Amino acid sequence: MRWIVKTSLDGRVFDDIVCDGRPAIPENGAQILIPINDHYASGVVSDVSVDERQTPAILRITCLSPHAYANS
Repeated sequence: MRWIVKTSLDGRVFDDIVCDGRPAIPENGAQILIPINDHYASGVVSDVSVDERQTPAILRITCLSPHAYANS
């Protein structure tokens, strides 16, 4: 099954990533690296949404920067 992974960091939405097969789904509070152009930014997962009712399936990962997460 094809998937679209949609990520955001501190409200900024980044390009979708398309992949074949189920992607790793992080838990809330996990720290992940988000691809941004030619580098990566660190984020802490604050919300995850999985929608497998359509093709491609959609995984939405909402993150906060680590310093913003510590203050929330």
